[in-house]
Amino acid sequence: TRCTSRRQRQMCIRDSLGGVGSNAGIYRSVDGLSWANITPLDMLGYDYNRIVLALAPSDENILYCLIAGTGGREDTRFYKYTYVSGDGTGSGGVWDNRSAQMDGLPQESSTGPLSHQDSYNMAVTVHPTDSELVFVGGVRLYRSDDGFATGATTVKIGGSVTNHHVDQHLLVFQPGSPSIAYTATDGGVHRTMDATAATVEWTPLNNGYTTSQFYDVAIDDDAPGNDMVIGGTHDNGTWLTNTSLADVDWRQRDGSDGGHCAIADVVRDSLHLLTSRQRGVIARLKVDPITGDFLAGTQIQPAGAGGVLFINPFVMDPVENFKVYTATS
Repeated sequence: TRCTSRRQRQMCIRDSLGGVGSNAGIYRSVDGLSWANITPLDMLGYDYNRIVLALAPSDENILYCLIAGTGGREDTRFYKYTYVSGDGTGSGGVWDNRSAQMDGLPQESSTGPLSHQDSYNMAVTVHPTDSELVFVGGVRLYRSDDGFATGATTVKIGGSVTNHHVDQHLLVFQPGSPSIAYTATDGGVHRTMDATAATVEWTPLNNGYTTSQFYDVAIDDDAPGNDMVIGGTHDNGTWLTNTSLADVDWRQRDGSDGGHCAIADVVRDSLHLLTSRQRGVIARLKVDPITGDFLAGTQIQPAGAGGVLFINPFVMDPVENFKVYTATS
């Protein structure tokens, strides 16, 4: 639970992080002491994990709410609240359920729902001077000129675009600027000089700042002197390194969320790697054993396998490298 008290006559709102308990919901206060429950009536009985709130800086009677339901990574609701009553209790407002717009957002080549990945990545921000110009983030980042009242003006501006990263956690505008904005994602900090442009351009600001969360690393135990090391990293694929990589320290050989991995025996002029991605995808890659250059690859996970974990384990037989074992339910 988080509360921010602003100057007199402005709202102080609790950002509810979960839907458990008798006090769960959305509240409004005129003094930061007494609170009125303003939770939308159509949320009664709706199970959710997290709510993210954003006031419109140009009109603090307007509030936008992004809500992650418990029904899966795409179970999302989105509301606009407008305070219209001056009864002194903090209550008195109108809710507009705009959740339908979260189900048809523009992706790379088709429409699809906003994915919050079980409430992991969520962001909502309102433009400093325009209460209808709203930014919503899940895996990707979207902008709407009408507060997501319709899908007519919605565009994707971040995540899976040039110089930007997936999994949105925060977007903020530079104080005093209605154009310059910064994002916090799983790829660090990025800046745009114009968040309202038809095509938003991003600049990474991770100068000297690197993060790597390795789920797994592997070496070739059966090849003395082979210094090849590979590792699967959270949200940034599978990478390899050895002392022969003169141009770079690491070379990426697989994408998405890198998971468990293995190095098979050297076969003639190539090296076989086993890499994995989220939700049980396993690939066999052939690379140059010296340079690590990609030569060929194919997916080899069991067809129709279900019940896999996000980072699903597999092991390569240490004696007969052509045998691989993975776990499913």
